[in-house]
Formats: sequence, structure tokens, C-alpha cells
Amino acid sequence: MRESLTIFAIAIILVLFAALVGPYFYDWTQARALIETRLSRAVGTPIKITGDIDVKLLPTPYLIASGVSNVPAKPGDAKFQAKSMRFELAAMPLLGGDLQFTEASFDAPDFTFFFDGSNFNWPKLPKSTPVSVRFDKISVTNGTLHLVDVKSETTQSLFGISGTASATVAGPSRKCTNCAPPK
Repeated sequence: MRESLTIFAIAIILVLFAALVGPYFYDWTQARALIETRLSRAVGTPIKITGDIDVKLLPTPYLIASGVSNVPAKPGDAKFQAKSMRFELAAMPLLGGDLQFTEASFDAPDFTFFFDGSNFNWPKLPKSTPVSVRFDKISVTNGTLHLVDVKSETTQSLFGISGTASATVAGPSRKCTNCAPPK
């Protein structure tokens, strides 16, 4: 019994060591197509990564990608590109199927949204969105926002946007418990 527990403990240590050290020896740029596919499914629009990619699993899982943009399906769909993005995940909520980002940072993001006179053409999240998505900290450095009025063919732009925020997005099968409207 004691020997089998020792062997089991050694196996767990080896698995954790491999998860800690393994990602340093793997060139994540070779997995570009897989990462682009997974990100595209998660956000509901095709994603293109032209720069370097780095992924680590331990001590906290994170993804760093440079040269990230979406590929709009049709004219008038929202556009996004960023010099670099970094997403750090909390491990415990991930085990429960929720996504809790402890930090999501965007360097030089450029957003373009289209307005048709009555409403914005916001991107729609896919139906496979996780139950709950939470951002403890979202930081933007040197961002740009373009609002395009399709009818008048005018564009309003904001440059040099920098700041931090937090947000909780309730998924399709769970109500957000702390998202009550203000009274």
C-alpha cells in the first residue's frame, strides 16, 4: 500500500513538472492554426494571428499573442486588431466550466463598430459561450475606437484610449447574480 502511494505521488509530481516545464520547450507558433480555430469558436468570428504566440500552463495559465485581428464575415461587421494581447486565466473556475480572466490586456487595440442610424452592429457571441465569463482586470493601452455611421458615411474616432476595467458576462444558462440593474 505504501509503495503504491509513493509511486502515485511520484507520478503526480512528474505530470506537474511536465506541465510546468514542457510549454517552455514547445514552439507555440507551430500551433497557430489550432489556437486561431479555438479563439474563433470562442468569440464567434474568424481570428487571425500574424505574430508570436506564447502559452504557459503553470503557475497560472496564460496566452500571449501579437498581431491579432478578426476577419469580418461581411462588410459592416465589427473589426478588431491589436498589436498584442495577453489573457491570464484563473485555474479553479476553469475546472468548473467558467472562464475567469484574472487579467486581459490589450496593447494598441483598434476597434471599428458600424452604426446604421438606429443601432450598432455589435458582434454576436456564439451559442457555445461558456456558462459565465468574468474579467477581474481588463487593461487597454493606447487604443483607438472608430464609430462608422453607415447612412451618412461619417466616422468618429477616439485615439489614445488607455485604462482598466472589470466585467462579468452571464452565459446562456446562468443568471448573473451580481448584475442587477441600478435602482
